[in-house]
Amino acid sequence: MTSKEISGVSIARNGSFIAINGLIMERIDFLFYRGEGFIGAITRWQTRGPYGHVAVKIRNTIYEAQFGKGVIKREATEKDHVDTHSLFVNEGQLADGLKFLNAQLGKPYDTLMVLRFISRRKESYSTVEKWFCSELLFTFCVVMGIYLLARTLAWEVHPNLFSRSPLLSPSSSFHESSPAWPI
Repeated sequence: MTSKEISGVSIARNGSFIAINGLIMERIDFLFYRGEGFIGAITRWQTRGPYGHVAVKIRNTIYEAQFGKGVIKREATEKDHVDTHSLFVNEGQLADGLKFLNAQLGKPYDTLMVLRFISRRKESYSTVEKWFCSELLFTFCVVMGIYLLARTLAWEVHPNLFSRSPLLSPSSSFHESSPAWPI
């Protein structure tokens, strides 16, 4: 554990946890994949960025909305060594976020909304209760009271825009060697 005091503020860090004046915060990681499958390739082309998919890693568990699978929860593996941006959240925020994510498990992937997104058309009412990757995780942050981007609705957010939030801290970059995500 490392600790220091800066301008009267006590900061201690231990692995994925940080304490600021006694308030314990836990690090969660957003994982950004290149996504070289059909959906990922179109997303990267339309958004002019390197990412076609985003997932969140909490402790060693990955939550994501995957094409063909919907919203899933799985253990992290070696293929998850990709570009990572981190965010520290408190216990209450994380509890609210996990409650939301767990309630979404099994819901379908929103293929229609991805196509509408790529064609720059507005959200359709037929996409309610369906998710695409960045929409799910942007909403996850909103549920925790964290607004990554001002004046932005969840369905408007693609993985590249998500990665540009000033509230996220890039913690690792494997862009050149990161594995493609098969979507």
